[in-house]
Amino acid sequence: MLAQPLDQTGFFFVLDEPARILVADDDPILREFACVHLATPDVTLDTAGDGSEALEKLLDGDFDLALVDLDMPVMDGFELITKMRAHEKLRHIPIVVVTGREDMAAIDRAFQAGATSFVVKPLNWRLLSYQLRYVLRGYHQESQIREAKERAEQAHAIKANVLRLVQHELRTPLTSIVGFAEHIEQHPKSAEVAEFAGLIAGAGRRFSTNVSELISAAQMLTSEFTLRTDECRAQQIIDAVVAAEQPAAKEKGVALRGVDGSQGARFECDRERVVRALRHLVRNAIEHGEGAVDFVATPERGGGVAFAIRDRGPGIDPVQLERCFEAFQQGEDALNRRSGGLGLGLPVARRVFTAHGGALSVTQVDGMGCLVVATLPARPAPTEA
Repeated sequence: MLAQPLDQTGFFFVLDEPARILVADDDPILREFACVHLATPDVTLDTAGDGSEALEKLLDGDFDLALVDLDMPVMDGFELITKMRAHEKLRHIPIVVVTGREDMAAIDRAFQAGATSFVVKPLNWRLLSYQLRYVLRGYHQESQIREAKERAEQAHAIKANVLRLVQHELRTPLTSIVGFAEHIEQHPKSAEVAEFAGLIAGAGRRFSTNVSELISAAQMLTSEFTLRTDECRAQQIIDAVVAAEQPAAKEKGVALRGVDGSQGARFECDRERVVRALRHLVRNAIEHGEGAVDFVATPERGGGVAFAIRDRGPGIDPVQLERCFEAFQQGEDALNRRSGGLGLGLPVARRVFTAHGGALSVTQVDGMGCLVVATLPARPAPTEA
């Protein structure tokens, strides 16, 4: 946006944003002209008569841009540009070469050293002002991007440290609490003590499970992770999931049925992550359903396999269905829901299957509960040597 006119002649300052500029040139007349034509209420200038003086001022000050002549005594412009780009403080400052040379060798050498722009004398000061304005705006935008990146990197480092701290500082005392509670439960002084110890141990185990799931989810939802490659068949996955979740189904009085209808589909996946994700989905069906839970594998078009989990519960309000894929959200009112959990099962499971190139979807079956479908692509065909 152009600055507002200052008087009836329509004159305005082109450099209308705060900036500090250093002019390095051995010509004192050019330095004076620079101060006259480029200084504004928002822009301050400093000057240097050679590259060595310019480098000293740049290191001592806080400049937004440097105008550099190439032919200077003591240290020429090429050496000054090279030293600026090698220094941590100065490497990002834009450098506009202002010189009487316009030969190809000088142009190439200046840009290879790290120049941002190149202007040939004699100067049109108005035109140079516009060039500097756009160079400065680009510099400020790049600075904002760098600062945002640095903040993101710092946040990532803090997150990693917090996760490590939580993992150690919570798991260690929890292990002790559960261990001592189980010992007291097994060697009680009274039935009441045994009952209370059992409650403490059970609560500690649930707390420990939640901590583990929270740490795992934080790592998977906020950063990249590496997938292992295991050759699998659907029956192996079904057997592992059913075996792990059958005790919870029996405790709830729910029939858990696993059926492999995939016709021997072969696929590659990170078996441990896929089993864990499917266990989350099956456990949700057990906890929120009111009847049998079917866990079925079927072939996908073009190869691959689809795992479907069907419950007979009341289902999920369609308005809240998509919210269930957000971390720490549940399909029920948090104050009135009947079952526990952190609300991480669906978002983590979706992350796992999309990382494999598959997908995860949830649909409401009218009067018949929910249907969750997770897909995995086919195993790539072997390449011929």
